[in-house]
Amino acid sequence: MQCRVSPRVTSGNPLWASQRLARAQALGIRVDPEDEWLLSEFTWRLVGGYVATTLRRGGRNYMLYLHHCIVGMAWWHGEAVRHRNRDKLDNTRRNLVYSYGGGDAMRRRTTYATTPRELVDA
Repeated sequence: MQCRVSPRVTSGNPLWASQRLARAQALGIRVDPEDEWLLSEFTWRLVGGYVATTLRRGGRNYMLYLHHCIVGMAWWHGEAVRHRNRDKLDNTRRNLVYSYGGGDAMRRRTTYATTPRELVDA
């Protein structure tokens, strides 16, 4: 199961989208221009230093991390997406590294994802 978040028209007042974007920029969140729609679509906050939002589906709340949305991978896969420069607010594609394994092995065995669909097994 993948993290399937796609662009859609923001429901409600269009002013809310600009307020969400301004709030995200005030927090210092950085993304590539093609991913900027995510900042205006959802209300983001910092959770343990990571950028996250909460989605309500089927009566349950799910925490969704921005870096997982950008690379198109859900957190429940067991793999990890880490920030190359260790700045958790820098969610640009060139800074996100798809990793698998654990501990020190996570830093050694990596593949780089430049588009959401470009997750390659090493």
